[in-house]
Amino acid sequence: MAGGGLSGIDLNLGMAKAVFQRGRPDLICGTSAGAIVGAFVASRSIADCEQMVRGLKDSDVLDKRWFRRLRSPFLGHTIGNEKILQLFRDHLPEDFGQLRIPLRAMATDLATGRGRWMRKGCLRSAVLASSAISGIFPHVRIGKQLLADGGTAHNIPLPEDWHHFDEIYICIPGAPYKYDPEKANVIERLLWNIDLLMRDQTNDILRVLDSVIVRPGQTANFKTKAYVIQPPMGGEMLSFKHSLIEPAAHFTDRFLAARGNFARGAKQ
Repeated sequence: MAGGGLSGIDLNLGMAKAVFQRGRPDLICGTSAGAIVGAFVASRSIADCEQMVRGLKDSDVLDKRWFRRLRSPFLGHTIGNEKILQLFRDHLPEDFGQLRIPLRAMATDLATGRGRWMRKGCLRSAVLASSAISGIFPHVRIGKQLLADGGTAHNIPLPEDWHHFDEIYICIPGAPYKYDPEKANVIERLLWNIDLLMRDQTNDILRVLDSVIVRPGQTANFKTKAYVIQPPMGGEMLSFKHSLIEPAAHFTDRFLAARGNFARGAKQ
């Protein structure tokens, strides 16, 4: 599951809802918003996740107090992460080992610019690091590494061993959010440039997977089948849009049905 801001949480949850109806995955990989949703659905039922997410307001996870923005040149970020960390404490287990489905979360090592997979240890810190957009949220130190949002390195968290799986579902939050260059403030400009970077990365990954992507009406005889799910809808980076959950689920269900997909695995 790829990143996409707060509305990306809604979209990823909707896509996961439809995918899980076809069976429980063997592994979940997530970047940023995708890591947040991945951790939620790896630790509890989809129904519980949806109920919890629908109850969230922007103010529950974002500290947008203006004095923080004024102090941003000294803090290195514009929004604190205390609220989102509390959300993780309230709704996520402490350790990766407590998840019911294995999870890998992608972050970016700021010293090297390379991606770092996190799959053991403190789950809450890993998801916090994976979603720490540079310039917006504080960076997160894990061990000796200073980490930030995984979308900088790999917004689509394709695992190194992807070709060992029979099926992979690539969930990409849909259309880019609305951007008006004439009215945009410095935060919106930063987020827009990040969005452009992530879209370019998406195209690179899809070129790598082109030979195994399942398309409508195609007889897929290759060993690994890739289903690229990208609902044609979007929201804003720093605002939830819970009304997207059900449309994203409906789109995903129809998308997979059109490709004749009936994934294996135990039902929830």
